[in-house]
Amino acid sequence: MIIFGFDPGQSTGYCEVIVEDKHFKPVNAAIMQPDEVLNFCYEELLNEDPYEEDVVIVCEDYIINPKVYHYSHQGDSGLALRLIGMLQLTAHTLGWQFRLQMPTCKPAGYGFLGSRYERDKKGRHIQDATAHAMYYCMMERIVDIEVSQMVQSKDVPKPSGPRKFRKESVAVWHKPGKES
Repeated sequence: MIIFGFDPGQSTGYCEVIVEDKHFKPVNAAIMQPDEVLNFCYEELLNEDPYEEDVVIVCEDYIINPKVYHYSHQGDSGLALRLIGMLQLTAHTLGWQFRLQMPTCKPAGYGFLGSRYERDKKGRHIQDATAHAMYYCMMERIVDIEVSQMVQSKDVPKPSGPRKFRKESVAVWHKPGKES
């Protein structure tokens, strides 16, 4: 199985993952500008489609929350929404699965990777895309918990101190054998 994780935006994070025998193996990652995402979809995926196995595109959803609209979305051109549509059309055209995930899935995805999510930290698009791919694998039971704990990609940061979770977090991850 091949999973493409995307964190869409002005700088889009991308991660390609191969899952074999319940092992999660990131094989390719990049940060792409919007025109590079279009070229990637058209040239690499639609024209070549070299994949003979199940493929899933997992993408972070873009939600304009009225609570934060006043300061964070003013002047937004809807670029992330257009990129999501492009990815969804690519998946549909090729007969692949397409899954949107809430941004709140990232902390759990980082936890499954053995890392810590740092809210509002800039420049983490590849790590965010990888976290979305891992979260999908765990929720679909494609990767075992024990196997996921062994994943330590150089692109995904290692914990640098005690984990702090906001009360609103969707999940808190504790490694087996550790008491909270």
